[in-house]
Amino acid sequence: MAALETIVLILAAITTIKISILLIKPKVWMNFDKWIIGGNWFTGVIFLLLAALIFYYLIQELTIVQILAVTFFASMLIGVSYAIVGKEMIKVYEKHMKTKGLWSNGMWFYTLLWLVLIAWGVIEILA
Repeated sequence: MAALETIVLILAAITTIKISILLIKPKVWMNFDKWIIGGNWFTGVIFLLLAALIFYYLIQELTIVQILAVTFFASMLIGVSYAIVGKEMIKVYEKHMKTKGLWSNGMWFYTLLWLVLIAWGVIEILA
């Protein structure tokens, strides 16, 4: 089985487990979420390493333009969920931007990473 198919099967397994737990015992998943994404720098490093590993396999078979197009699609799907809880998310965003700003903590690296990926995609299109 190729790497991309493995990645999709892992995504399918995680998604199935998540939705099943949310349907049966949502509090269990919320506790897990709090543990995973509770503002821990170590978790951020793990996610970054996993993203780099997935990106490595993606770039073997896809162009950066294709990857960014799929990223845009996924962002739109995520945007639907944010629209549902928009008021709460805006409060969190405003608090973060007021107290910490875009370039604080690890956000500078995340922002820089996005700028590099977007620049790479635009350069590939214009080349």
